[in-house]
Amino acid sequence: MGSSNRCTGWKMSLQRVIDDEQPNKKQQTSGGAAGGNAEVKGSVGGEALPAVATYVENSARPPPTGSFVSGGFDMALMRILDEPQKHEKSIVMQDAKCLVIYDAYPKARYHLLVLPKEKVMSISDLRLHHLPLIQHMHRVALHVIAAIRGAGVVGQQGVEGHRPLAFRIGYHCVPSLKLLHLHIVSADFVSTCLKHKKHWNSFQPPFFLDSKLVEQTISDTGKVEVDKHKSEALLKAPLTSHRTSETIKNIPRLKEHLIKCSAPVSSGVVY
Repeated sequence: MGSSNRCTGWKMSLQRVIDDEQPNKKQQTSGGAAGGNAEVKGSVGGEALPAVATYVENSARPPPTGSFVSGGFDMALMRILDEPQKHEKSIVMQDAKCLVIYDAYPKARYHLLVLPKEKVMSISDLRLHHLPLIQHMHRVALHVIAAIRGAGVVGQQGVEGHRPLAFRIGYHCVPSLKLLHLHIVSADFVSTCLKHKKHWNSFQPPFFLDSKLVEQTISDTGKVEVDKHKSEALLKAPLTSHRTSETIKNIPRLKEHLIKCSAPVSSGVVY
């Protein structure tokens, strides 16, 4: 990862390259990715994982009902975890350790969340003993991506030619919802729910923390420390293309750019 992944809101240095585990080593793409950031095609080795339900397109899913926010928006994920039987249409996969749900307000063509069944409230609560859990969550994320690609999905709205659809896997350094959740989000970022600067910046480094970077930080230091004030300031940064690094005037111009630009992702880590 290049210097664009240095999170100024963190109290520790996170400039190390995460290359100690597959699938983040020896990665190549057709044409590669600028800045040394490759699109990962990793193994999802280990014990077999459950099948992933076919992804229902965002436009075909009903919007969240009032029950989603009743009792507080920030507790919505906790309610799903406590009563999954009431949210079966939102769940695409689950095993003994976690479940995968649609993001209720998707910021891309494909956007899901991996929730641990252990009630860890945020990345700030992670400790060394949680390392196997977040490693499993990452493996589940790769499994879901493989299922989406296996369904024959290639490219982003047709603009990426024959390159596999790229994804980000990671955490917001200051999440808006309680309960740890790992984002799986396609790098097209084509969505009617992407409306504001903060929506865009929250899925770009350094506010968006790559999953393997968080794993390595927990492994090295036993915890993740976030300066909330500095991190939240990152959401107000200028709109910058994750493909060309150019500054873009506003959200409507950004959306035009996202549809038209066929350059590979050049910032952060993609899988």
